[in-house]
Amino acid sequence: MLHALTPADAPVEAPLDAGERVEVEWPCEAEDGSGEVRRIWFSATVAKVQEEEAAGSRRRPRFLLRFDDGGEAWSSLRRVAWRRPVEESHDMTGFVHLFGLEEELLAFCDELHERREEYGDKTRGDAACGEPLQGGLISVVVRRDAVPASGRELYLRLHQRCVEEVARAWPGWVARVGGRGARVRPSQDLRLLQYSEGANFKAHVDSGWACQALVYLNEDFSGGYTEFPNLGASYRPRRGRVLLWRSLFVGHKAAAPGSLDDHPACHVAGAVYGGVKRVVSIHLVVT
Repeated sequence: MLHALTPADAPVEAPLDAGERVEVEWPCEAEDGSGEVRRIWFSATVAKVQEEEAAGSRRRPRFLLRFDDGGEAWSSLRRVAWRRPVEESHDMTGFVHLFGLEEELLAFCDELHERREEYGDKTRGDAACGEPLQGGLISVVVRRDAVPASGRELYLRLHQRCVEEVARAWPGWVARVGGRGARVRPSQDLRLLQYSEGANFKAHVDSGWACQALVYLNEDFSGGYTEFPNLGASYRPRRGRVLLWRSLFVGHKAAAPGSLDDHPACHVAGAVYGGVKRVVSIHLVVT
């Protein structure tokens, strides 16, 4: 990996100290000799901070970045995008429920991803590349009937596992929103999501579903946190971790009629770099 394309020096507005961790969108030359330059996000540690005199006696800091792959480079960070790493912080209001999924069901989710070309709904885009949403994000719908008979028991168990957690997370909620005989039921499909380098999904609310569960399948990448900005919560993807939250019937009153900007279910899929993020999105309904 090349770290030789150091941008020109310029002052960085937010101070950084030696020892701090940063994430930097760094320019790298393609390895095929074409001379193409791509910007890729990397993790690095600020090894040293050096201040130099500039025009008008203004002191300009430069930073020695020690990248996780062993490379080093001096930069002012003025002409590259950079940020401090997202720190994990859980929702303390009880709106987001966190639980762990058993390995047998995780292995089934892995299989769904591996065989998405076979199981994916062809009417919702290319099953290999998913729906045309945005670069680097593959989104594939898998309907229950598309799964072979040998796998349908696991398909149902996966959904039922999420249904069981609803009562643990929010006792009495289903009866309040749907009446005494109301039940939480799985939808007829699930969605496979794969985020490659730079892929993200901006703030949104899945307002068509009462509940949503997000199953993380891997953690061998950087970034990719799921953030709930209105709750001040950020979750790091870890294999087997499941996030469960509600989008409907939560008593929310928008500050602006019809707006979802301040809804507690508003969430962001942060940009991924240094690998590929794979998740399964499961939707539940109340009837």
